[in-house]
Amino acid sequence: MQAANTGGAAGADVDSDPPEEEPSGARTVAVASGIGILGIVLLNVAAVVVVLGGETAGFELVEDGGGIAPLPGLAVNGVGQILAFGGLALGYLRYRGYDLASARAYLGVRLLSLRELGAVVGGFVGMIVLLAVVSAIVSLFSSPADNVAAQNAAENPDAIPAMIVIMLLIVGPFEELLYRGIVQTRLRERFAPVVGIVTASVVFASVHAAGALTGTATEILTTVAVLFVVSLVLGGLYEYTGNLVVPAVVHGLFNSFQLAGIYFTESGTIGALAL
Repeated sequence: MQAANTGGAAGADVDSDPPEEEPSGARTVAVASGIGILGIVLLNVAAVVVVLGGETAGFELVEDGGGIAPLPGLAVNGVGQILAFGGLALGYLRYRGYDLASARAYLGVRLLSLRELGAVVGGFVGMIVLLAVVSAIVSLFSSPADNVAAQNAAENPDAIPAMIVIMLLIVGPFEELLYRGIVQTRLRERFAPVVGIVTASVVFASVHAAGALTGTATEILTTVAVLFVVSLVLGGLYEYTGNLVVPAVVHGLFNSFQLAGIYFTESGTIGALAL
């Protein structure tokens, strides 16, 4: 479905100067996918830089066992996402010649209307139901991989309120900025909506295998498949509303709901598929 408003996934509808030469379909997919993959690479680099910088400044981020302490780890991940995903998105938009106003129009960033608030509620409920159904189906064939964030939450329930804040204010917005706002919109400049949604969801789900999931190859592939199906809802919401704020809010709520489940049950299973 074509977005009802200008901006957002229907980026081709925005009033902007068209490229001098139409890129090939293969090049568009390569560029969009490359941006998504580069994002997760930069996230890991940014995390290392933040940790080293914090240690140099005298902050005790690393525990005796070698891992990062729960609350500092949250700060590292949050700052890393802002630097990696936000920095990459900003660099891409600047390279394309967008200033702040035209970038907001290109991405579709605006306050939610009543219709879009309804889309947030419907999308959030739909993702929860879809997760339950798809997880039940795939559990007949394979167990899911362990999610590192969910494991940390289960082992450190006192850190969950802070994790929820980060999910709502950083993870949801910045992951959607890169994977829906940049990757999906880039694909939509060349392809039909379904191609943009599906391809962006493939990239988005696949990058979670790098560091976010642990287990056997089968378990990781199973979890990536579930994440792909669930992330289609985020892509569909973006295409339908043309407002990047909608999937950003739904994404944050979806992860927060699962973390809240861990907090109240002190079990990591409900959060095993957090995005």
